[in-house]
Formats: sequence, structure tokens, C-alpha cells
Amino acid sequence: MHFFDLALLLYIVVWVYGALAIFRESRQQPTMVRLMALLAIVIGPLAMLLYLGLRYV
Repeated sequence: MHFFDLALLLYIVVWVYGALAIFRESRQQPTMVRLMALLAIVIGPLAMLLYLGLRYV
């Protein structure tokens, strides 16, 4: 495998794992917070990290 294949695979794994973590964390939250979580998942892993970071500050 090439380096970029491994990097893409890692990116996808992080995306899926982050999506599961955000869904689990936002299950009991108000609608606006759940919409922010969905937007973070659609944008990608960097937005997921930002969302989770802002939730715990």
C-alpha cells in the first residue's frame, strides 16, 4: 500500500470513530446541539475534534 492509501484509511477510521463518539455523546442533548454534531460529522474529523473540544471546555 502506498502512504496515501494508509493516510486515507486512517482518515476514514477517525471519521467513523468520531461520528460514533459524537452520536453517543449528543444523544441526550437539545436539538440545536444535535444539529451542530451532525454538521461536525458532515464536515469531517477536524470539525469533530472542534465540536468535542468545545463541549468539554
